[in-house]
Amino acid sequence: MLIRAERYDEALDIFQAIGTHATAFPWTYHGDAHTEFLEFREGVCTEIARRVPFFSTPPRPTGPVPCLDPADAALRRDRHGPAGQPVIVLFRFLFFFSAVTPFGGTSGPGECKEMVGPQTRQAEREKTAGPAPLPGPVGSSLLRAWPALAGYALARMFGTVMLLIWTGSDPIRMLASRYDTGAYLHIAERGYAGSCPVQGELCRYAFFPLYPGLIRGATAVLPLPASWAAWGISVLASLVAAWGIYAVVEMVANRATAIVLVVLWGVLPHAVVESMAYTEPLFTALAAWALYAVLTRRWLTAGGLAVLAGLTRPSGAAVAATVVVCALTALLRPGPGGQRPVVRLLVCVLVAPLGWLAWVGWVGHRAGRWDGYFRVQERWGTSFDGGAFTLQHLSGVFQQPMVTLDAVMVAAAIAAAVVLLVVCCIQRQPAPLLVYATALVIITIGVAGYFHSKARFLIPAFVLLLPVARALSRARPTIVWTVLASATVISAACGYYLLGVARHSP
Repeated sequence: MLIRAERYDEALDIFQAIGTHATAFPWTYHGDAHTEFLEFREGVCTEIARRVPFFSTPPRPTGPVPCLDPADAALRRDRHGPAGQPVIVLFRFLFFFSAVTPFGGTSGPGECKEMVGPQTRQAEREKTAGPAPLPGPVGSSLLRAWPALAGYALARMFGTVMLLIWTGSDPIRMLASRYDTGAYLHIAERGYAGSCPVQGELCRYAFFPLYPGLIRGATAVLPLPASWAAWGISVLASLVAAWGIYAVVEMVANRATAIVLVVLWGVLPHAVVESMAYTEPLFTALAAWALYAVLTRRWLTAGGLAVLAGLTRPSGAAVAATVVVCALTALLRPGPGGQRPVVRLLVCVLVAPLGWLAWVGWVGHRAGRWDGYFRVQERWGTSFDGGAFTLQHLSGVFQQPMVTLDAVMVAAAIAAAVVLLVVCCIQRQPAPLLVYATALVIITIGVAGYFHSKARFLIPAFVLLLPVARALSRARPTIVWTVLASATVISAACGYYLLGVARHSP
């Protein structure tokens, strides 16, 4: 009744009071009661999140959550209690004012507050609330996300500094002038004209236009060479991506998990790419904020971000597919209260794939055939074979007596991605995240060619880190400190190997 009356705040109070006892009540006359309960609760949370400006974090209760028994209190402690303490230990020297990082809960073991009404709960929230946010929605969101951004920046700074020390090279030559970066710089400075020695005519049309377009725009406005502009755009995009990842994960999990996941994303074995003049940071930023827009049902924003993602990388098709599938689902299945913005959903469905389709269509027009883009990709040794190429190289890793470290790293990344995707499905992560992660994994495994780069192609699939981050955020501080510190050092060593030793692009 509260949902139909659009009294979502009070409905959320009731859902939190119910806790883990959904199956004990007759929620439905048919089907699975627990599933229907979770769907209604997710819908209520989404409706509340929709009222928050786009760059702000959906509000979460900061006061004690009423519970019915110690089991419910234990559930709350798992979500909001000691989970945040490991992260406090990791970033202790950064927290100059601890009030802006309100980790931890207020309920102790076995403690349980009495059931109170919405007015009393609101008063408790006001008493236990943190400091006033910075002016504007962007400041409020950054205030909550800054520990994650600080941890991510520290991890990437450590990896970059160690790489430059070990190689004795300058950052531009090492991070902003090698491999695919050369093609992006050529396009930014001279356009797509010209041919390649091996791939022939139209070879550079394999690279999507948004990133080189941003480089050209930056050099036109700022007195910077193209290489510096390319590197600066990637570094800035990586921070925006970390911010978007934090916003998504905090919404679907909790703050501690979000902070840990952002740091984990920055210490992946191939995380050195996040500090290079590559398209992965920009694409991840667009994908993360597109997912956040979908989760908060900002359909026009999601469609616009999907267009930009489709102009960034071939895997932009995964973002477009996610937005289209979720919009169609919302169109066919109204949310709480029967609300269904038909016009915005239809516009989102029509607009989301336009970026990717427009570029593929333009390349086809330039090539004089409808499949011109795919012909260009075949000249680069890339095609979709359903995974035969990937499986062949994976089996070769185990059949050859001598294999390179980068081949082992890629094989481990692919295996981990498949396992973590299955775990995410078992844990029933939100549908937009599952669709996005599944599409990226299918594209990465199903496309033939560039086996040594497939771990890099999986960097935007941050959703797969959710099970690991959730488990790690609940561990003891010493465990979290050991894992993250060790991962940071290993990631730096892997970055040195990929750029200083390996003979292929990362």
